[in-house]
Amino acid sequence: MKIKFFFLIFFIMSSAAFSNDKIAFIDLNYVFNNSSAGKKINTEIQNKSKKINLEFNEFQKKIDNEKKNLLSQQNVLSKEEYNKKFTKLENSVKEYNSIISKKNNELNEYRNKARVEFGKQLAKILEKFSSDNLSPVS
Repeated sequence: MKIKFFFLIFFIMSSAAFSNDKIAFIDLNYVFNNSSAGKKINTEIQNKSKKINLEFNEFQKKIDNEKKNLLSQQNVLSKEEYNKKFTKLENSVKEYNSIISKKNNELNEYRNKARVEFGKQLAKILEKFSSDNLSPVS
């Protein structure tokens, strides 16, 4: 019991000796969203996302038109020909879905890499700032 009490007192005394350290907290999301570099990265991400969405919407319109055409030809075409065209349409939808999925994954990877690189650069800046502006505790 005395040993535990001694370690508790020792711990309190040793932590009091280091209480002169300055601690600062930085909201990285705030810095990322409001700095010029962060805004530039966010703009690039938004532009890439808009481009993907635009491509998707154009493809969706194309597929809808092809479905309408196929349905309008359903009574004219033989069953085999209709099934063949329908299968081809389904395959193109599957292929395009995989392309969109790949582009979304690339966008997510870009977003993550940009945030990591931004964090590394910010850490360098903060390290330099702290070494230039904060005097070491003696």
